[in-house]
Amino acid sequence: MKKRKSTRSHTSFDDALEVWLLDATAARLTPRTIAFYRFSVGVFTQWAATQQLTHVDELTTLHVRQYLAALSARGYAATY
Repeated sequence: MKKRKSTRSHTSFDDALEVWLLDATAARLTPRTIAFYRFSVGVFTQWAATQQLTHVDELTTLHVRQYLAALSARGYAATY
């Protein structure tokens, strides 16, 4: 049996962030909100890099839980 080639795209966190921020700009969110989004996602992508995660499709529910636990351990709220 032939192995099927995956059609899933491998979107980097940086590329996904830029698309999300473009959507936020189109939705007319304030520059301050967009800057906060950029900062917050930057903190996440730095954490993700320590876990050898570079693409959105690598992310699992367990990773999100681990990230939220890491935030909590540093004294930040999960909404951070």
